[in-house]
Amino acid sequence: MLARRPSLAAAAAMSMAAVAVWVSFGTTTFVSVGARSGYVGLLPAAGWLASLLAIAMAVVLVARPPARALLPLWLSAVVVLPWLPLQLPLSVFIWTGTVKLWLWFAIAAAFIGPAIGPTVSTCWRRWKCPEAASCRY
Repeated sequence: MLARRPSLAAAAAMSMAAVAVWVSFGTTTFVSVGARSGYVGLLPAAGWLASLLAIAMAVVLVARPPARALLPLWLSAVVVLPWLPLQLPLSVFIWTGTVKLWLWFAIAAAFIGPAIGPTVSTCWRRWKCPEAASCRY
């Protein structure tokens, strides 16, 4: 059996997630009170980014996940938005606070949900109808 080639889209999704994890541990603050004031940020050491990217690429090369399976990782791109050197709306900076933790929970749920869905569904059917052979759904 021939192994699948690593997907470029899967590698890109894993790389985006690695960068998003790295910037998640950073912090930003505004320099002054004005609506269009500048802001400064502190990021972890670049070595952490290199190691996260290396781990991400190792997962892509070893596990060879299909690109479709990694689609929820693209949600992590919103964490990177406040760090871009562009004039963005101030509402983008919501992703620098604790809201990003909810985003990571949502991404985790997007991966865990389909995995446990059939198990929960089967348990629910067995609880609802013990004689599962006679039940029709």
